[in-house]
Amino acid sequence: MSELGWTGWLAAFTLAALLASNAARSLGVPFYLSRKVAHFGAALPVALFPLAFEHFWYPLGLVGAFFVLLALSHNLDVFPGCARKGRWSEVFFPISIIVGLAVLWPVSEIAAIIPALWLSLGDGVTGLVRKWR
Repeated sequence: MSELGWTGWLAAFTLAALLASNAARSLGVPFYLSRKVAHFGAALPVALFPLAFEHFWYPLGLVGAFFVLLALSHNLDVFPGCARKGRWSEVFFPISIIVGLAVLWPVSEIAAIIPALWLSLGDGVTGLVRKWR
């Protein structure tokens, strides 16, 4: 599959994770849990970046598009399953991934995804452990 094709599929998967987070929240799942759906949903596309992309412009563009989407909607209730109106922490999530990709991809594609996986999976797991201990 082409890099552009991968970009489309991974964007669709990530958007589906955000919408699944909304669905979980609308079914009464507590916010701290519905939010983890989006966290874990971001991990799979990020993990596939080194396999799917030769050039880091595609993953940067993909994560950049989600940054714009989250930044434009942060004062709205578009993603209530993973973002609270007016909170910037959800916007900082893609920014940190962009920085990691931009700085580390030229060195190593694997090294570039480690911070993003740590953020998505690590924060997701620690959030679950914190609530259930």
